Amino acid sequence: MNTKKLLFIICLLFSGKGFLQMQQTMGQTSQENKDLVKGTSGLVAFWDFESKSVILDKYTAHSTLPESAIDVANNALYPISLKKYGDAQSYTVTDWVQQNASTPIHEDTSGPFGNAIKLDAGRLFAEVQRSLFDDKPLADIHGHQPFTLITWVKFHGPNNHHIVGIWDEGEAGVVEKKYSGQRQFALFTINRYPHKLFAHFSATGAATYPQSLASGSQYAHLRAVNGIILDHAPGEGLSNVSDKWYQFAMTYDGNVVCSYVNGVLENFSYINQTNSTNSDPVVMDVYGTSEETLMTNPNPFDFGIYRPRKFIVKFNGNYHNNSLVKEHYIDLDLVSTNKTLTYGRIGTSNLNYYIEYAIKRNNSTVISGDFTVTSAEQVENLPVDLVIEEGDILELRLKENDVNGTQIGNLVRREIGDGASFSFGKILGGLNTGAQVHMDGAAIFNRAFTPEELSVLTFDSTLSVASNTLEEEIIFIYPNPSKEMLTIRLDTPLNASTEDFIITIYDVTGKIIKDLPLQREGVSIKYDIKNLDGGVYVVSVRNGDKVVNKLFIKE
Repeated sequence: MNTKKLLFIICLLFSGKGFLQMQQTMGQTSQENKDLVKGTSGLVAFWDFESKSVILDKYTAHSTLPESAIDVANNALYPISLKKYGDAQSYTVTDWVQQNASTPIHEDTSGPFGNAIKLDAGRLFAEVQRSLFDDKPLADIHGHQPFTLITWVKFHGPNNHHIVGIWDEGEAGVVEKKYSGQRQFALFTINRYPHKLFAHFSATGAATYPQSLASGSQYAHLRAVNGIILDHAPGEGLSNVSDKWYQFAMTYDGNVVCSYVNGVLENFSYINQTNSTNSDPVVMDVYGTSEETLMTNPNPFDFGIYRPRKFIVKFNGNYHNNSLVKEHYIDLDLVSTNKTLTYGRIGTSNLNYYIEYAIKRNNSTVISGDFTVTSAEQVENLPVDLVIEEGDILELRLKENDVNGTQIGNLVRREIGDGASFSFGKILGGLNTGAQVHMDGAAIFNRAFTPEELSVLTFDSTLSVASNTLEEEIIFIYPNPSKEMLTIRLDTPLNASTEDFIITIYDVTGKIIKDLPLQREGVSIKYDIKNLDGGVYVVSVRNGDKVVNKLFIKE
């Protein structure tokens, strides 16, 4: 069994019971809670919005990193600049208090660390400058590097979108956004579906599916959506408003992204149905699926997370009538010593293609060329001494290798930048579009946490949410791995309803492979898997509103 399969299995199996068993008891002091976070292995940065650089007059992070990661000159680790929409100035703590008394930095002490910052829809947000990341571990969260991002928040208003992470939508305008932007990873809460937690991640830094013509295709669509419904925020005129704290987290083990609310991973699926509030028309448009369920949490992620000079660029593909290719893409590496452009595609084709490329600077061509694509993967090596500067423009064209050189889709133009800042509640579209939350801490770790570890860091039993998980011990799958016949046994569960068990087989992309007949407890079902491709599959068993997921391997 390879590493990717093992990591996916561990991530999914831990999504069952036991999240809250290691939860901290009530009564811990805010300092004890801080010490627990600071003492957790793998800590890259922990902002408690109290620790401050005297020299810079800015809030700074705690870390277990060596001194080489710290800005020794200012004795500061990842200092925070306070910002407001429409104002280019970066404020210190003192400056903000003097000039923005109507929007206080702190006004809530009820969270786990007792000193929450008030992010206020653009009237107050915060960021850590990208230049401070140079040669620091925080800048290394890209590709397949594991990490965990955690924050502790409470809603105070209706506008909730980007909460924390590295995320920049790019320049205004739908067309430009498809290939601009510097999106890496971030936690969002979005008031659709209804309110849920989204762990967004990006391989392109911009639109996930720029080849689509559907509305919303300029945005990122890779996300691990947690199925837990969040309480509504004050100001929404709704009855179920809550004054509760949440712990939001995303983990990435190098292959799979998971989204957690208070240590609980809850599945969520996009369903392609007419007028369904859960459908994603862009994904459906690209892949042409019909009545198909796409599981999003956990979310397998084959590409690497965006880095400013190592990312994926996609071409139009699914609108080309003579091809079954759903996506054409270039894996661009302008970081390594051996700089490369690697063509790839999703789907099959009996056609040959070629790529025209150029890098331009101040309207002059630095380098240009083309290469023929005769297989599903083709590498073009660039000169080793090629120097790429910020602001250089990458141009790419995809063409059929025919007599006419028929171009597929549009010219792709992408500006090479140095990356977005790490931000808290950053504005994505104008005043009143940022998050309205009290944030009582944010932390990044250089490894993927288990649900039990996340539960330890919820601190307060009032943070817990009801688990909609069946007892795992009632579901038995054997033999596992299996070659021909899989047996699924359902023992009598103590917490099951009298409803039938719904059993669904998924592949690791979340696509439904088989819906098995309804079953009662105390039975065994045999499922013929001889015709399945080798790999990892999910058995999802649902009883009423409770569900458990287990995996099996087809050899």
